[in-house]
Amino acid sequence: MIKQTILLLSLAAAPLAHANDDFFYVGGKLGVEYVQAHQTPNISYDSANDNETITGGYLGYQVKFSPAFSAAIEAEYMNRDHMLAYSANEQSLQATMDYNASIGILLKHHYAENVDFNLRFSNVKSEVSVNPTSDQNDISTGDLNGYQMAVGFDLLNQSQMSFRIEYVYSNFGEKAIYPTDLSANNKTEIRSTAIVIGAHYRF
Repeated sequence: MIKQTILLLSLAAAPLAHANDDFFYVGGKLGVEYVQAHQTPNISYDSANDNETITGGYLGYQVKFSPAFSAAIEAEYMNRDHMLAYSANEQSLQATMDYNASIGILLKHHYAENVDFNLRFSNVKSEVSVNPTSDQNDISTGDLNGYQMAVGFDLLNQSQMSFRIEYVYSNFGEKAIYPTDLSANNKTEIRSTAIVIGAHYRF
């Protein structure tokens, strides 16, 4: 009878223990990003790449579905100040990117005690602003839609804090940028790679 009671209590407690592994989290990130754009027949970049510090925040909800694996839905917002200088139709121009927002799925393998291996897949939205170098007020803007992939680790401690390091690849998408009379064949693809560190609080 005692064994049966212990077994029943264990089965009843298992879902509660599993539920304790599900949590919300919120945190901040800091990193260095290298952004690059493809040249086209009518667009020649004076500086087709740019390195900048990026900062931002993220939040998510994590669910543990086995002893070794968890998954999370995660949203992110990052600030940046990238500027690409280029020429088109014999005109000097510059394109500026200042933010991106993303939402996606984070897959986690509990690699070791207090160490999680992460894979993140997200859609990413951003905006590019273009203006002639000679006129800072003649601004044309366009939306970019692309995808993002990241690989890295979460390091957990005994408190509610976790620390993250990840390598991020972003393809922000293609855009036929100013001047607007350029053909669709002259869409430029903007991509980036970044090394990012972060910390988040679990609750």
